[in-house]
Amino acid sequence: MAANANPKPFRDLVDHHRDLFVDPLLWTYRHLDLVGCRFEDVDTTITESTQDDCRTDDDQRPSQKLPSNTEQLATNPFPTVKYRCLVNLLVGEGRAFAKIRKGTHFFFADQPVHRPHYTVFYRQDQPDEHVRKSSPPLVGYLHYTNVNGDRRRKFEPCPGPNGSLNFIGARILKIRLAQIAPKEWTKDPYFVCILLALAQLQERKLESSKPITYTVWLHSIKFALLGLWDSNSASSHVFL
Repeated sequence: MAANANPKPFRDLVDHHRDLFVDPLLWTYRHLDLVGCRFEDVDTTITESTQDDCRTDDDQRPSQKLPSNTEQLATNPFPTVKYRCLVNLLVGEGRAFAKIRKGTHFFFADQPVHRPHYTVFYRQDQPDEHVRKSSPPLVGYLHYTNVNGDRRRKFEPCPGPNGSLNFIGARILKIRLAQIAPKEWTKDPYFVCILLALAQLQERKLESSKPITYTVWLHSIKFALLGLWDSNSASSHVFL
């Protein structure tokens, strides 16, 4: 994520753009433009050492009847299976992460306003000194079907009389979803909500007397969000 160097003052946004204050599931590119935020693609190369760090006992077995966690994560179409395999690969003794927790709320004006469906992975052995003076690295995990499902439920029509199909409501649902659906799922404005929720979580872990602004969050706090999309089970994206 990148932020505009000269975003509009927050007071101006509050006074003149009341339509900004909607459920984060309804955020669009227009909302990001108003606050000077945009997505930027960054090319990364996976090094051999990084791949070695991700190896598990599954990778060392010469032959096995069942697919490994790595294979299932890449090819299995079911979100619950992908999630279980990711936890098996990343969490536990000798692995990078010590524990997982349900993702926290996104706060606005010091009030919890929305809780996305995501998971937070906590690194192993974070020393207290590190937590006090800098931001402990966190990784968030999200399966994109949760986003689509939550959006659909926002506009799901009630049944017609006697339980009949509500064709008018179904058409309205289709129109509303088309209005907010991003052209590319990897640039969904809703990801900004989850990234900010991760940044806010890290801010609460820091012992700092100075408030941290959203701009500082996006540049100085270390976190990542792994997003998976199941219409193409091999498709994933990392947001930094």
